[in-house]
Amino acid sequence: YVQADLADPSDAFRLIERIEKRHGSVVGIVHAAGVLDDGMMLTQTWDRFEKVMGPKVQGTEYLLAAAEELSLQYLVLCSSVVSVLGSPGQSNYGAANAVMDALAHHFCSQGQKCVSVNWGPWAAGGMATEVDASTVSAWADRGVSMIEASLGLSCMESVLIGGQAQAMVLPVDWQKFVTGFSEGT
Repeated sequence: YVQADLADPSDAFRLIERIEKRHGSVVGIVHAAGVLDDGMMLTQTWDRFEKVMGPKVQGTEYLLAAAEELSLQYLVLCSSVVSVLGSPGQSNYGAANAVMDALAHHFCSQGQKCVSVNWGPWAAGGMATEVDASTVSAWADRGVSMIEASLGLSCMESVLIGGQAQAMVLPVDWQKFVTGFSEGT
């Protein structure tokens, strides 16, 4: 366990250095850092956007810079379905994840092995474990299921061998999901 602030470039470089010193060469990175600061657009401030952007955007850039000399077999950026589908009150989180998605496409165009995974809510672990039962129920009403660990790991394996820059993992009944929009809910 190594604690680091990925929004600080010296921490990102120190992290890679410490891992290499303890365990040998780094062959892969899974970047799963994130911070929430939800609120409706009218209440958002630039400071709140920066708080959420730091770990996602600067963290990604600094990690890649720190790992530039490494021969990475993979770089996985844990993004969110929020950047693809949106979510009320999560404009800053959606924007931060959308930038991660764009960085993955850029890194891939530069020959880097990178994928941004737009994860849906996990049943155990992750940020979704902090939501209340009514939110989980609302997701289910819209056709969205929680990602069970076995499904998530299986999808991660598929994503790693898939070769794409971006992939969304979301157990969803699309007909039910889309119907909610046409009904105005």
